[in-house]
Amino acid sequence: MLRDPVETSVGGIEVSERALTKSLEGVVVAVPEGCAVDIGDKIHLPHYEVAEAMVEGREYAMFDGKKLFARRGVDGDFEPVNRHVRVRKCVNDHVRDENGECLIHMTDKFLETTNWVEIIAVSGDCMHVSAEDVGCFCPCPEESPKLHRLGRTKDYMLHEDEIQFTTTGG
Repeated sequence: MLRDPVETSVGGIEVSERALTKSLEGVVVAVPEGCAVDIGDKIHLPHYEVAEAMVEGREYAMFDGKKLFARRGVDGDFEPVNRHVRVRKCVNDHVRDENGECLIHMTDKFLETTNWVEIIAVSGDCMHVSAEDVGCFCPCPEESPKLHRLGRTKDYMLHEDEIQFTTTGG
C-alpha cells in the first residue's frame, strides 16, 4: 500500500512537527490472490504488524491481507471487509428498555472492560452477523487486537468473532 502524505493540519489547526503521525490511509498498489480489495482501492491501514519501506522517496506499508479491516466505499465512508463489522461506541451501561428499566444487568467487572456499540455496517463475508443486525447493539471488548479505530471518529471495526450477542435494546 502506498501511504497517503502526513496530515499537517486537522480541522484547520496546524499540527506541530513533534505531534505529526504517519497516515493510516493509503492506496493499494499490489494484492495477493484472494484478498478483499483491488489495486487502486483506498484502505485504512491495519494498526499492527505493518512493515514499512521507502522506495524512490515514496512510503509504502506492507502487511498480511488477512489483517485488512476497512476500505473506502463509493460514498467515501469506510466499509468493513474480512468478516469485520463497523460499530459506533455508545456508553458503559446496562441494557435498558425505553423506560430506562434495566433489561440486562452487567457486572461491575464487565462494565469496566466493555463498551456497548451500535452495529453500523456488516462485511458481506460475515458468517454470524448479517445486515439484519444493523441498528442492533452489542457489548464490545475494550482491549482486543480485533478492534480497530477508524481515524479520529467514534467508529471502529470489530471482527465478528468478538460479538457474543446482539440486542435491539428494547
